Parts: sequence; C-alpha cells; structure tokens
Amino acid sequence: MRMSDAQAPAQPVLEPAAAEFAAATANPPYLFDLPPAEGRKAVDEVQSGEIDKPAVDEEWITVPGGPTGGRWTVGRSRSR
Repeated sequence: MRMSDAQAPAQPVLEPAAAEFAAATANPPYLFDLPPAEGRKAVDEVQSGEIDKPAVDEEWITVPGGPTGGRWTVGRSRSR
C-alpha cells in the first residue's frame, strides 16, 4: 500500500459527556504530570458527580478463609 492510498484514522463516536471529558483532558498538564496530591484531587473532582444507579437487592456475606474470613456483597439487579 502506498502512503497516498492510506485512509485517515476513524474518529471515535462518543457520548456527549465522554466527548467533553476527552476534550477537557486532551491538553497538559496530564494526570501523570501532576504531583500526587494534585493528581488525587483531580481524580476526586472527576469522580464526585451524581450518577444513576440501578436498583439492586444486596446481601452481605462472610466467606471463611484466613484469620478473619472475608466480607463480600452479593448484588442482584431488580427486575423492572
């Protein structure tokens, strides 16, 4: 294939919120360029919004193992 035959890479199709996030983080400073405290703050801010969560039935169980066992949650989506 010749260079003149090459096609431009396809542009990804993103939901509006994802496109906004991608645009907002496209330029420096990148997360890995920030000092740890600033990086943590940036991640906390990005993850602080409210989101829709599906209704679930949850049950906490303790699984035997090790000195104290392990505590796990079992969640099942509710039927609509």
